[in-house]
Amino acid sequence: MDPLAEENHGGGGDAEERALGALVGRCSGDTKAAGRTDAVGGVFWAVVPVGLLGAGLIAGAPVLTLIGALGTGLVLLFALRGRGSAGRGSAGREAAQQFSVHELGVVHTVGERAEVARWGDVNEVTVFSLAGPVPMHGCYLTRGDGHRIVLSTQRLRGLAELLPRIEEEVARAQLPAAMASVDAGGTVVFGDLRLDAAGLAVGGRTLPWDEVGRVTVENGKLGVHRLVGGRWYQRELMRFPNLELFRVLADRQTPVR
Repeated sequence: MDPLAEENHGGGGDAEERALGALVGRCSGDTKAAGRTDAVGGVFWAVVPVGLLGAGLIAGAPVLTLIGALGTGLVLLFALRGRGSAGRGSAGREAAQQFSVHELGVVHTVGERAEVARWGDVNEVTVFSLAGPVPMHGCYLTRGDGHRIVLSTQRLRGLAELLPRIEEEVARAQLPAAMASVDAGGTVVFGDLRLDAAGLAVGGRTLPWDEVGRVTVENGKLGVHRLVGGRWYQRELMRFPNLELFRVLADRQTPVR
């Protein structure tokens, strides 16, 4: 049976793992252990974003309001997923979690329920890092069928070490089709940013490749800088999908100087 068809039928993920080939890395955790971390970190992640959102609204500061809204949305997302997991089985918050990276994809197991994503089935990978008393790292993996797998170090110890490999493998799987599209005159979309053979575009602005200077990743943000004239584009990493693919394509298209 196709592992994707098995994912809602239990089995703890063993069959899925065998179908994905050699093991690259593994991490594990449980929702009970995560609850001990939540005692400090959960309060921080709940209070700070809401506080920023309120301060932004009161002060009329759009940037502060946006940051607060994004943080609040992320907190709500993890809270809702945690509540949903608790209602899916008798183990509730005691359900053991495991995540494994393999030659052909990944398996995320919560109790007896396994979520599978082959590299070629992943449309988007979005990696994020949030600072705080208990720093949190994680990613969203969105399959072609629309199913999203949400992973975080709040639930999985050791996940941070596997995130670069996940980004690399997804980019490797997507790169041939993306290059072919650009070479044929097509466009590759990264959130609000569009990339084609002529350059980059966002909203009504364009930046030709011969005017692109640097692409930076600093303080949780992606930046695209003009060769002359400073930063042209900036976006929070949690809102920018397929970062590694973008960096490879941008490096390929930018003239050698």
